[in-house]
Amino acid sequence: MKSMLGMCFNWKVLAFLGIVGAAVLVLAPGAALAFLPLLLLAACPLSMVAMMFAMRGMHGGKDNGEKVTGQSQQELQERLSQLSEERRQVEAQLAAEPAERASHGVPAEAKR
Repeated sequence: MKSMLGMCFNWKVLAFLGIVGAAVLVLAPGAALAFLPLLLLAACPLSMVAMMFAMRGMHGGKDNGEKVTGQSQQELQERLSQLSEERRQVEAQLAAEPAERASHGVPAEAKR
């Protein structure tokens, strides 16, 4: 429901506040003037809370452990394999580096 001010209110919240307001008018008419403005102020925050609870389950149905980024588990496994291969290559380069220094006659400690 949209008002003239462009605000959205949850109809369930407005119905609840209407029932509470009617109960206040019937049960304590003297307190109605003090209590009804508070109900009007509470309409917006209570509507927002109701919308947050209603939108909890709207995450695209990805309950199987996939991230919201859209990467499948297979894509992640392939990326992990690539990174493992890159790591092996770098370790091989690091292991070969002291041998190259020794072949040039440069002590390994001088380069570090």
